[in-house]
Amino acid sequence: MLTGKSAAAAPGLVFYDAWATAGTDPAGGHTWAGANPWAAPALWPDLRIDHVLSAWPRRGGAGHPVRCEVIGDEPVGGVVPSDHYGVLADLRY
Repeated sequence: MLTGKSAAAAPGLVFYDAWATAGTDPAGGHTWAGANPWAAPALWPDLRIDHVLSAWPRRGGAGHPVRCEVIGDEPVGGVVPSDHYGVLADLRY
């Protein structure tokens, strides 16, 4: 609903999904992945459960996603930091 794929809760209430607009991973930017030892016991398929949403761009394109990537998917000191990865989005200012 928030990204315009179904009826909005209020007229004109639509956001960009930063990943759909500017994601860097053609595989889909999964933030829940079986490769993550914290998530593997759940036996869920790889999914993107974390999102960055931004409003429609303002004058000059402010707020438009220009790059988006998954973060926190590499171990730190041999330990993956969370059961799901994060999403980092660069927005035009």
